[in-house]
Formats: sequence, structure tokens, C-alpha cells
Amino acid sequence: MIRKLASIHITFSAIITLGILLMGGVVLSYFPTHQKALDGLNTTHIHHWLMQFISSNSLAAIWTVLLCLASGVLFVNALTCSVTTLLPAALRLGSIKQWSFLCMHLLFLLVLTCHALALISGHKTTEIELYPGESRELFNGFSLMVEGTKFVDDTRLISMKMKQSRPLMTRKTFHADQNSARVILLKNQEQVASQRVMLLKPLVHDDMRITLTRFLLKGNPGKNKNNKKSVDTADGKGPAKEEKIGAAFTVTSNHFTSFFFTAYGLLILTIISYILTTRPSQNGLGHNIRHSAGMGSGLRY
Repeated sequence: MIRKLASIHITFSAIITLGILLMGGVVLSYFPTHQKALDGLNTTHIHHWLMQFISSNSLAAIWTVLLCLASGVLFVNALTCSVTTLLPAALRLGSIKQWSFLCMHLLFLLVLTCHALALISGHKTTEIELYPGESRELFNGFSLMVEGTKFVDDTRLISMKMKQSRPLMTRKTFHADQNSARVILLKNQEQVASQRVMLLKPLVHDDMRITLTRFLLKGNPGKNKNNKKSVDTADGKGPAKEEKIGAAFTVTSNHFTSFFFTAYGLLILTIISYILTTRPSQNGLGHNIRHSAGMGSGLRY
């Protein structure tokens, strides 16, 4: 039974099924109702999410369950393959190539495990919209306050809808390393951390990550004041309404986050190591596939 679970046919079937499901998820995201439901996966645990949407949006719920099942099958397949085939081969041959291939599987299992644990544990709050001077209570006595924001580009970029502004945000028009928000993290009203947060530079405190996801705008869109161009009012009369720049954040807290990113980094390194240590076999393609993948037979790894 274990040998059957390690079958290469199951591997390919699970991967193909996952690919089809992920493409189906892309199609679902084009429908606002389904997209809103799927976005809810980022803000709550999966079992709570299923209880909420199993009746109100059955299609999204079924898609999510199928995706989890396919991932579970791939997890079991990789685990049984590692135990029954790859580990004995690594112990017997002792080559860097065999150990790298085994490590790839083990790290892949760790990444999947961290993904699963993130769905059922920890805290995650999205779309926290704050303007300078505003604060928001989080969890476990923590609260987040925005001290100030800095946006050096054309503010019309953040007044548009995401689908409209995304193609316009090039390196010349949007400077991710200059646009930022100064945030303060407090616990029981006492400051524990502060940092200027940018789109690719979150604030990290223990197992908590505060990520800036987008900028907000109050007032009429126009050229940033740094470009010395005033903003017209809606009717074209009178002084322009002063713009106010805010930011939206996602706050996550999970004990497995550090393991998750470490596993990803090590997985990349082992993939590189495997590629560098793999050489084409002199006995033909079929022989190379069997030995490099550790299949042993045509039905197993």
C-alpha cells in the first residue's frame, strides 16, 4: 500500500490536478462574488471560512476543499516516496546528488506543512487602512499607529483602481524605495517597535509582520506637491482640497513564519545544489531519469 502511495503516477496526477484547480481559481477571481469570498481566506482560519461560505458560495468552498485535498495527496505521495525510496537510495549511494534530492523532498514537505498550519493557526488581519495620526487595535494587546507617510510620485496612481494603476506603476513612475509609512507598534499602550515601512520592507517584531500593501488618498487626485502642480477641485472653482496620504496594511502573526521562510530559502539552495551536481547519464535518457529521480521502477520514484 505504501509503495502504491509513492507511485510516480500519483505524483503527476496530483500536480496536474493542482494546476487545473489553480487555473480554475484564476477564472473564479474574475467574478466579484467569488473573488470576495476567496479574499476572505486571507483574513480568517480555513475552518471558520468554510462554515461561512459552504452555503453562501458553494463553488468557492468546493474549489478550496479540492485544492486542499490535492495538496494533501501530493504531501502523502512525497512523504512515502522519501521514506521508501529516496532515503534508502541516499544511504546506499551516499552521493551529494541523492542527498540533495532527498532534502528537496523533505523541505517541500516542510513548506506544505507550514502552509497548512498557517491556514488553521495564528492571526492575520488585512485591509487595515490608516492615515497619519490614526491607530487600530490588533490582538493580544497590540495596536498599530501611523505617524506619517511619504509619497513622492504622482498621487493619481493611488486614486485609481488597482487594475488600472498596476500597469502604470513602472520604475520611472513609482519609486517603491522612497514611498513609505512611518508606523509605531504598541503593546498595552507602550511602544515596542517603530519603523519606516515600504512595500517590500515590512516591520518584523518577533513572529509578527506588518506589511504595507498599498497607499490611500483622501482628496482630489493630481500631481504630488513635490512636482509643484496644484490640484483642481471637482468643479474647477476655488482652492484645491488638500490631499491626505494613508496606507493599508496586512498584519500577520504566526509561530511558523520563520520556519516557513527558512524552509523556502533552503529549498531553493538544495534545488541549485541538485542542478549543479546532476550530470547527463552516459547510458541514455531512461537510465538517467531512473537514477536521478530514484524511481527504481517505472511506477515509483
